[in-house]
Amino acid sequence: MGGVYDLQDTFHITRESLNKIITHCRQELPFEACGLISGRNGIAYRIWKMTNIDRSPYSFSMDLDELKHVFLKMTKYNQEFMGIYHSHPSGIAYPSPEDIHFNNYPDKIQFIISLAARKPVIKAFRYYGNNVIPYKINVTEH
Repeated sequence: MGGVYDLQDTFHITRESLNKIITHCRQELPFEACGLISGRNGIAYRIWKMTNIDRSPYSFSMDLDELKHVFLKMTKYNQEFMGIYHSHPSGIAYPSPEDIHFNNYPDKIQFIISLAARKPVIKAFRYYGNNVIPYKINVTEH
């Protein structure tokens, strides 16, 4: 890829949603935060805060009943499930081996928010097997 991104290698998200993700991640410190991202027409504009049932600073898991409930709400609001976000409270914004191994949604974007420095670092990826494909994040106003 060499730093050149095709259209499919860009994830579009609203500034408001991105700010809500960062706020949620900070609120969950010292533990990892996690949640889902949805939207329509290729633009993510809704986040769904999920409970990290691991309550860990190094891992996250989501409750299956909570997932089912949120997926039903997405359908009700005619939204597409677009991705997952989680934080790395003290680590870098890059997937851990566990993030890759336990990924149940390979066709969805994975946002990782590092809170190791004062300013959050946000990166987006897709995992294909053990391959990590970076995505450009395009922040929109609406």
